[in-house]
Amino acid sequence: MKNLSTVTKYLPEDDRPGILTFARIETYEARVSINEKFSALLLAGQCVRLAHVGLPSLMALEVGRFTAEQEGEEKLVREVLEMPPSEHLPMIMARMIGDEIEPIVKIKLYNACLEYRVPTLMAILGSAEEATLEDVVLDLTASVMTITDLPPTTLARQSSGSSEDPKVSAKPLHIDVLLRDCALGLNPRDLPSKGLFVLANTRFTTILSTSQELDATLD
Repeated sequence: MKNLSTVTKYLPEDDRPGILTFARIETYEARVSINEKFSALLLAGQCVRLAHVGLPSLMALEVGRFTAEQEGEEKLVREVLEMPPSEHLPMIMARMIGDEIEPIVKIKLYNACLEYRVPTLMAILGSAEEATLEDVVLDLTASVMTITDLPPTTLARQSSGSSEDPKVSAKPLHIDVLLRDCALGLNPRDLPSKGLFVLANTRFTTILSTSQELDATLD
């Protein structure tokens, strides 16, 4: 109720709350093809819950357990420690109140480990394992240019729409990510050793806006 109070004061008194939609998935599995070098990405999860309210615009997501792995290889996303059922908490939690003056997306990760491997990163980019640092930078630059290379007609329609109504502008989106007992797995090449960069209580915040420069904070 405390979170809803920031929105309800902007609503007319005669408005009724929207319909609550609640979805639950006990288990799921998915296979996503990436490219020839990476093969496929296998996704699996348990206890997924999604809640949505139309007015005020509210959305909440909860994922009890989530894993991702390269087909035939080790897991890329996993739990840091296998917790007993009595101490098990959701691995991913997220919520968003869209009708606020400053919309904010809050994400909480718990007991999540992301494995960092150079061969895996090279395979995702489609680069050869013997590629140099300059080759990787060129691949990343080409990917960004492909995403941002929109057709001229699309840009023209967007600019004409904004000139018709200059008062309409996208609200900046606040991103707040909290990491509790998470870790980053560091796997050196051609070595059996492994390192863990543990994030016991870390917060990452940023603002996504078309009119402001990207600014992020890590505590």
